[in-house]
Amino acid sequence: MRLINGLFSRARFLINFLSIFSQGVIVAAFWGMVASRSDFEEISITIFPDSQYLMDSFLIDVFLSPLASGGLLLVFLVNLVKEFVVKNKPQKLLMNVIVLLGFTTILGLMAYGLYSPVA
Repeated sequence: MRLINGLFSRARFLINFLSIFSQGVIVAAFWGMVASRSDFEEISITIFPDSQYLMDSFLIDVFLSPLASGGLLLVFLVNLVKEFVVKNKPQKLLMNVIVLLGFTTILGLMAYGLYSPVA
């Protein structure tokens, strides 16, 4: 029984670590998209000359602003601080997986919106 608890504890630690690491990678990828906004604007003007929004989408225009990406970074930093404040390990794991799913969804929608008109 003790061996099983030890294995679950290590698996929980590994999943928690991988989810935090993945969140950092997603935030870095999102900041890379924001840094490339001028390139996307050139493409957007070519494809949608009459649109005032990036890739003719208000959501993409808003989410690829420095303010929105700063908010995403703030959520990531608060999530890191939470690691030292919250003591309940299953609760930390659940929160990290939820944040990871949210980040993945946002990044996926932004990538789809940016690259689908080009393909």
